[in-house]
Amino acid sequence: MLENNIDIMLLTETWLRPAGDEAKIADLAPPGYSVLSFPRSSGGPSVKGGGIAFVLRDSLKQHVSSTSSFPVQHPCFEAAQLTLTYSKQLTNFFCIYRPPPSKKNNFTDSMFFDQFSDFLEHSDSLPGKTLLMGDFNFHFENLENNNSRKLHDIIDIFNLTQSVTELTHNQGHLLDLVLSKQSDNILLSTKLHHGLTSDHTAILCKLDVSVPLQEPETFQYRCLKKIDTNTFKQDLSDVISRSSSVSDYNNHLRSVLDKHAPLCRRTSRTRKPTPWFSSIAEQFCELKRERRKAERRWLKSKLTVHKQIYDSIKQKVTDLVDKAKRTYFSAKIQSSTTCKQLFQNFNSMLGKNFSSPLPSAFDSDDLPTVFSEYFTEKIRTIRNNFPPPNPTVSSVASFTGDPLQTFDPVTDDFVLKIIKSTPAKSCELDPIPTTLLYDNLDILLPTITNIINTSLTTGIVPRGLKTAIVKPLLKKPSLDKNLLKNYRPISNLPFLSKILEKVVLHKLLSHLQANNLCNPFQSAYRAGHSTETALLRVINDILSALDNDNISVLLLLDLSAAFDTIDHQILLSRLYSLFGIQSTALKWFESYLSDRCQFTSVNNSSSP
Repeated sequence: MLENNIDIMLLTETWLRPAGDEAKIADLAPPGYSVLSFPRSSGGPSVKGGGIAFVLRDSLKQHVSSTSSFPVQHPCFEAAQLTLTYSKQLTNFFCIYRPPPSKKNNFTDSMFFDQFSDFLEHSDSLPGKTLLMGDFNFHFENLENNNSRKLHDIIDIFNLTQSVTELTHNQGHLLDLVLSKQSDNILLSTKLHHGLTSDHTAILCKLDVSVPLQEPETFQYRCLKKIDTNTFKQDLSDVISRSSSVSDYNNHLRSVLDKHAPLCRRTSRTRKPTPWFSSIAEQFCELKRERRKAERRWLKSKLTVHKQIYDSIKQKVTDLVDKAKRTYFSAKIQSSTTCKQLFQNFNSMLGKNFSSPLPSAFDSDDLPTVFSEYFTEKIRTIRNNFPPPNPTVSSVASFTGDPLQTFDPVTDDFVLKIIKSTPAKSCELDPIPTTLLYDNLDILLPTITNIINTSLTTGIVPRGLKTAIVKPLLKKPSLDKNLLKNYRPISNLPFLSKILEKVVLHKLLSHLQANNLCNPFQSAYRAGHSTETALLRVINDILSALDNDNISVLLLLDLSAAFDTIDHQILLSRLYSLFGIQSTALKWFESYLSDRCQFTSVNNSSSP
């Protein structure tokens, strides 16, 4: 695909299964390409054989308007459709595989012709240009064969042109066809490509179809590796002493970062690197040259000995690649020191890069505002369906213990412990990357502690820590990317805001535990409690009820946007009346919940 600059490849007989072959699919596509797989559906998850796939360039993915397969209507053959829409031009690609009739599948040739005629009527009714390609398993070159003549007749009836003239199978038959409408003039040329591991020859087609150019990837970056550590620390020391507020802290840190690692912009058209390839690059290129030389010699002489030499070199190339991949991925797995790293490595091997697709039905510049308005309106709609809050209901009981009126100031050591227990994730709102903050904590820690203590003692959360970036994430890869309801908002906060939250959380939990205010059945957001403990409790209760000959009824509630729709006044009232949070401590929570702002960010564009 890379050597021939192929945009779309159609594959038959992939032998991929409906489930369990994610790693193979992830490994199948070259860098910059994606796979759309349509496994053989009959026979269950363990089915072997058949299967169709499209491998297409990533720049085409957003222009794929629909994909579908046709296993039910036409059981005698497998077919999948990919529709590409670009520049007001619509092109339908059909990939077809017809398994030979056998006692196992009970197919007959006459069944195929009836079903294929229906299929051609369907494809003929579609708007746009149409191209049908695949392995039909008929000796199309043999006009003395009745089935071959019948296939010729059906193609003529539907005014289709078959463009492959050379034999495509190593046994000397024309099994693989390329069909197009005579009126479409879509096909400019075809040629055969030898040298693949298949017993079929690949067919390269040049089409009169407009496709988008591969957009260069433009990204911003800072060259942090070139920062002189000593000079950077010195400049930080000079400015941090003048930081008395969050805004000063952010502005001074940004100015130092801009001085030592200014923001740069780079455009790249290069393909993403294949990490396992670097160790075998030289040997691989040498073997590939030998393979091409052996292939040309065999094609010229057609001698069996030359074919065997060619096959031997071809197998060496395959073995070299397989060994390099095994070595690379084995090393990655063995180097995983935590469960998180292990899952990340496995997700990488399975092609789960978590890059969320975006709707193609909206202009890219409008997407941030569209998402922002949708997320906000969703919450507003849910809240409007609630009955008006009854202030008397919120005070069910009165707090009788020692109230939490103030937050005691924290020490540098306590804040350092909180920071080190927090993942080093950066937010676009952070003045410097979190990794740089970790490296310079000896200078920054007193200022961070001072900002936190000022917030705790005054009961005011700085406005600079109450801004969030919201990014849309598709809930499941299988969902329609053009439906906004299939996205969830992911909120990113500045790192300093997370540290302040964790400090207050620690003090709040100490108050709740000291006054025995934690709900014994709460399993989330508590140390030593999780979904596992919740399931154990539920199962134990059900089994105990069964032992006592009682009936169990389990009621499960899934509240839409549960946290986003909490009424702040009811929450503050219950914090006061039920949990004894008063005075400055209550003022801090009120400040935390009020005057917050957010904006939605999509592809370096932002909403208001």
